[in-house]
Amino acid sequence: MKNILFKGMQRSLAKNPGQWLVGLLMLIAFFFVLFYMVKGIYSILSMVAPVLLLITAIINYRVITGYLGMLWSVFKNNWIVGLLGAILTVVGFPFVSGFLFFKAIVGRKINSIQAELQQKQQGEYVDYEDLTEEPPEQLILKEPEKRADSKYDDVF
Repeated sequence: MKNILFKGMQRSLAKNPGQWLVGLLMLIAFFFVLFYMVKGIYSILSMVAPVLLLITAIINYRVITGYLGMLWSVFKNNWIVGLLGAILTVVGFPFVSGFLFFKAIVGRKINSIQAELQQKQQGEYVDYEDLTEEPPEQLILKEPEKRADSKYDDVF
């Protein structure tokens, strides 16, 4: 089977010898453009990262503590992987702060949607305030009318 595939590839290269060169150049161009896009995003995020981390702490500080706790638990289980994760966190700080900011925003939105659903299910409480200035009228009860005696009243 390998021999058949290899012969097929030899025949296609023999027909058009520059085809693999064009494919290789396209692959190099793709990775070149991808590298510069990631480099640009990294430079923009590196300027904004401290502000994003501060806003994340204001929105929901538990996101940051949860990430650090996860990193610490990985370090306790396997210190090499934990050390590698800490190094990648420092090197990729702009991306990590962007991710934590996104996670805080999404968590806030989810909490607000859950609060709305819970409010719809339980109903909304309204404060009651009496706005009338007049004192309420007193009820005057009339004396009940006496009925004719019956044997039924003797039962009780």
